[in-house]
Amino acid sequence: MYKETKNSALTTARAFHYQVMIGLIQCYNMKEGDLIHIEKDGDVSLITQDNQGTQIEAKNFSDSLTDHHPNFWKTLKNWLAPEFNHKQYCSLVLHTTQPFGAKSKLGQWNNLNTENRLELLNQIKDSKCSTNSNISIIERDVLALDESNLKAVISKIVLFTEQEDESKLKQILSSRIAMSGIPDGNISSYQDSLIGFIYNQGSKEKWSVSYDDFKAKLIDLTSQFSRSVFTFPEFTIRDASKAEITENLQKDFVNKITDIDYLDVIPRAIGDYLQLINSLNMELDRYPTYRDKTKKYQSQIIAKYESKYRAARRNQKNSQDLYDEVTEENPMPIENITPHLSYRNGLIHDAMNTKENLKWKVE
Repeated sequence: MYKETKNSALTTARAFHYQVMIGLIQCYNMKEGDLIHIEKDGDVSLITQDNQGTQIEAKNFSDSLTDHHPNFWKTLKNWLAPEFNHKQYCSLVLHTTQPFGAKSKLGQWNNLNTENRLELLNQIKDSKCSTNSNISIIERDVLALDESNLKAVISKIVLFTEQEDESKLKQILSSRIAMSGIPDGNISSYQDSLIGFIYNQGSKEKWSVSYDDFKAKLIDLTSQFSRSVFTFPEFTIRDASKAEITENLQKDFVNKITDIDYLDVIPRAIGDYLQLINSLNMELDRYPTYRDKTKKYQSQIIAKYESKYRAARRNQKNSQDLYDEVTEENPMPIENITPHLSYRNGLIHDAMNTKENLKWKVE
């Protein structure tokens, strides 16, 4: 019993989230002065100043939309209710993931005029194929209503079948976000923030999103996420292999370590150096950002090294102690991110390799 209740609650929650996703996609269709309502006249309502809005009932179902399916008849009943003002809408949309049933007469719906639609509904009612007595009652009651109002409503109904499921809606939203110039690595965070914004617009009195509020939120999120997030390739503390040591033994940065008779640290130094060089040669996402910030960061840490070297000369410090002090201290952060020790040390060895004036030997 508990499992059934839990599964039912999950199904309801997923259906509700699908409805919210439809509402979010519809927000992009708003024009100045428009308003999106959720759970007012139905699932999602686009209200316009000229009464040319759209009311959408969103259904995320895996079965087929047959002639007697509750999704059609219950929706039609709601649109015919006295409290529903269809005059503010030019379209009443049943938006469903379902395909039409193989023998469903409703498959013709969008191509029929109002008179033919009414005739079709009567044919379905009279077919008596429904196994659901409640739906049969709804069919009978609907077609017993005032014909002029019935025609006014069914003339506006559009059936959108085989529509995108939740995952496809997220892909559509991601594409819209990407077109705003948001880097790939930021799209998911942008999307989550936008969905959260829609949920936060709900209150006890109403749940609505105005054109102005939605536009302001898009501007805010675009400003927040338009910059690439600086991320690092993976670095690990590792010693170079014998083959790597042999291959790099004559490099200037290795010679400068040899000059201070500190042979024990050479395998680690070569390992850090090679990791850095490999990372700069990788075709990384946000690659230009990584190279640019790495170059600036190297200038900062070399300036700090030069200050330490001058102090070591004044105090006649041991060269190996200077090496340990520089390579073992915690790295300076980059945009509040603390880089890996091997990344920072690799940059120091790279500078030692290319700048003749840099050295470890205190003299």
